[in-house]
Formats: sequence, C-alpha cells, structure tokens
Amino acid sequence: MTYHLANDLRAYATLGVVTVAALLLLYFLSSLLMLTFGRKDKRCARIRRFAGIAFAAILTVSFVWSLSDYAWKVALRRTAHACESQASNSSLGDFTVERCYLWARHGYLAVYEAGSHRLLADRTYVVYADPKLIVSDGGDEPVVLDGGADGSESTIALPPSVVDRLRAEFP
Repeated sequence: MTYHLANDLRAYATLGVVTVAALLLLYFLSSLLMLTFGRKDKRCARIRRFAGIAFAAILTVSFVWSLSDYAWKVALRRTAHACESQASNSSLGDFTVERCYLWARHGYLAVYEAGSHRLLADRTYVVYADPKLIVSDGGDEPVVLDGGADGSESTIALPPSVVDRLRAEFP
C-alpha cells in the first residue's frame, strides 16, 4: 500500500465521519426546534427519544472514527522501510528492538522476544525530529524510545506490560 492510498483511505474515512456528524447536527437542530415549538403534551416522549438517538449517534461516530484511525495505522505500518534494530540485554530479559520509518512522517517501534522473534509490543507515532532509537537498560525501569518523537506514544517499558502484549496480537 503506497503513501497516497493510505492517505486517501484516511481522507475517505474522515469525510464519512464528518458527513455523519453534519447529518446528526442537522437532526439535532431540527429536534431542538420541535422540542421548543412542538406540542407540550408529547414533549417528554420526544425528549427521551431525542436523548436516546443522540447517545447512539455519539457512540456510533466515536466507534467509526476510532475504527478508521486504527485501519489507517494498520495500512500505514505496511509502508515500513529503513528499519534499524538493536539488542537489549536487560536484567528482565533479552529483547530485540526495531524502529522503522513509515510514510507521512510516522515511525514504528516494535519490541520482539530475542529467541523466538515474537512481537511483544509496538507503537505507531508521529515523528517530529530526526529519529533516534534509544534503549535504556539501566535504572529502575528499562525503556525503549524514539528520541525524535514527542510524548509517551514512542515509549515502551521493558518488559512490555500485559496490555502491550495483548495489543501486539492485533494487526
């Protein structure tokens, strides 16, 4: 999957979510007009129905947005190139750490089990500066991080947590 196709998929997903949000906004505005100027005897039923539909709409838009962002990152990880790996021999185990460039100014950081090369944890993140793979084996908490990224998106604690291991099982 090329850079353009991955960005097109994200653009289509974003356009879909924006369209659904605009339609929901139009529905909400028309419902508010009905609540305000409608008959008073059925107002409570309309308010309950409006609240239920609003809750379902917010959940749906949130789910679709999260799913489209996840699918975009899956497609983006297929563009991995110029990978660099480094072995980590911490007191908590032996790991192989790999950092790759992705299209669209993103990076991919992965931690593998040294013997079986099984994926234990991974991150996809935005790169702001020149990427640098840093493996800190010393100290209280050994960590792996990309020095060119900002925040915790590019940091993985060694050994990876149970949540990281579960997330690594998905594409």
